[in-house]
Amino acid sequence: MKIKDNANTSFRPNHLGTVLAMILIMAGCSHKIAKPDGEPMLTESKAALSNPELKIVHFALNQSLLSKTAKHILNRDADILKHDSTLKFQIQGFCDDRGTVAYNLVLGKKRAIAVRVYLESLGISADRISILSFGKSNPLDSHDNETAYSMNRRASFAFDTISKNASL
Repeated sequence: MKIKDNANTSFRPNHLGTVLAMILIMAGCSHKIAKPDGEPMLTESKAALSNPELKIVHFALNQSLLSKTAKHILNRDADILKHDSTLKFQIQGFCDDRGTVAYNLVLGKKRAIAVRVYLESLGISADRISILSFGKSNPLDSHDNETAYSMNRRASFAFDTISKNASL
């Protein structure tokens, strides 16, 4: 009896529901930290970073304006997010490590707001979205070079798996 070698095959879900379920499962692996007021704060989800369906948006130095490329990415992300109108998520803004902590926290917030406003213009309900700025903390790349800086200037998604699981 021959056994087919599946080592070179890759998993590709055929249904969007399967993909969204995988996102929710993987998002549960992210760490949750309490804000000073006791409300849970989501950290950047590994699902948002590694899932090829939702893309991270990058920004130019000291900018919170969305580029044409960023808008194209967000158009695609919005199409995916529209498939589950009960899914709540957080948009997280990040900066590179240049500048003061205070400046980068404000800039990260402006980046998250820019993404939120654009998604709302595409029909994503505002009550599904929260925002958070990490400023220059949590870099994707900790090197001191322009490539690392450009990777760290971003906005990404984290998912509220608690409210989603409560509705299942």
